[in-house]
Amino acid sequence: MFQQFRKQYLILNMLTITALMLVAFVVIYGMMAENNKRGINNQLKDASDRVRLSEISKQIGVAVEDKHPVMLENGDDVPSRALCFSLYVNDNGVIQRIYSKVNLGKSLFDQVHELAWNQGSVTGQFETDTQQWSYVIEPFQDGKLITYLDVTMHNGFLTKLIQTFVAVTIGMLFIIYLISWMFANRSIKPLEAAFEKQKQFISDASHEFKTPLAVIQTNVDAILTNPEETIDSQSKWLHSIQSEVGRMTKLTNDLLYLTRIDETIKDQLVDVVALSEVVQQMSLTVEPLFYEKKLSFLTSIESDLKCVGDDEKLKQVILILLDNAMKYASPLGNVSIFLKNQNNVATLNVTNSGGPIAEEQLERIFERFVRLDFARQRSVGGYGLGLAIAKSIVQQHHGKMRATNGLDQTVSFEVELPLINE
Repeated sequence: MFQQFRKQYLILNMLTITALMLVAFVVIYGMMAENNKRGINNQLKDASDRVRLSEISKQIGVAVEDKHPVMLENGDDVPSRALCFSLYVNDNGVIQRIYSKVNLGKSLFDQVHELAWNQGSVTGQFETDTQQWSYVIEPFQDGKLITYLDVTMHNGFLTKLIQTFVAVTIGMLFIIYLISWMFANRSIKPLEAAFEKQKQFISDASHEFKTPLAVIQTNVDAILTNPEETIDSQSKWLHSIQSEVGRMTKLTNDLLYLTRIDETIKDQLVDVVALSEVVQQMSLTVEPLFYEKKLSFLTSIESDLKCVGDDEKLKQVILILLDNAMKYASPLGNVSIFLKNQNNVATLNVTNSGGPIAEEQLERIFERFVRLDFARQRSVGGYGLGLAIAKSIVQQHHGKMRATNGLDQTVSFEVELPLINE
């Protein structure tokens, strides 16, 4: 599914960019072509005006500067190449005079004149074997003045522009494809990860519900096979059903709680919480349970630490961490809870003896339904949701939570929360 989405994203992106580049090319080429056409027309007009000025100057006896066109007589030959010249023709198209700085040869003059005259329009372009020409026909004296301009270089420039643009476009499209592919992968990876987590979540939740439902079904079948028995005689089946229903209820509540946490907006937490008092209260609440399990329980709580948040949710975090430490502490082992101020950040540390966690699993233990020791987890109860709930609450309070292994075969869960000063 995501591969198809990636392909569609790339295709759409490339089509969009290609269309934009084509539009840009059409606009740029249109502007360049218009400027080229305007430049050709201006040069033709200048050349025509010089011829007119030359004739007027002769008529009034004013000397003409050498830069103006001169009239060539038959037989004149200047071994050079002209880019612009004019022909004075009668109404029948017969050449009367040639205005050019150089002699291109009678055959070339006749050739270009014939090609232009036969087009039947007052302006246009045509090609000879090696050159491209533009011309304009204007009334002049008793006939017409046809001015020609060699536009081979002008048109060649536009051709090179097209070739350059095509080459640049292909290169840019290749680069853009690579960039789009990179961003597509980067954009889709979170979706893929979320989708995989959702699939895993559904699978794990289904598995967790499957076991108690199977137990309930078995107990119900046992009851139905002995309909003559009294309720009291089948109480063990009923108690088993009640126990499994309780487990399913807790699992459902935890899942709903996680959902509510995800939907909660962090900025809604505005109450001031006496964090030191909350930690002290929860420590006193669970202390008898540690003594009952013959576990050493140590506390060190710095006073007067306060933060912004929800005291009930923070109590739940502390209870989850202490309950987790109690479940996994080694027999006759140690559990400790410390709270202190480090650079205006409250650091809560809950440590228990009982062996380290594999390094690659230290982050995964905060994922939903992740249990590193399935057999042991079953024996102590739980579904692998507690630490996920705790971390969600901490993140909701703009804090951080992580797990680390100690050098003395201990595991520590550290929570950092921003403090406030009052």
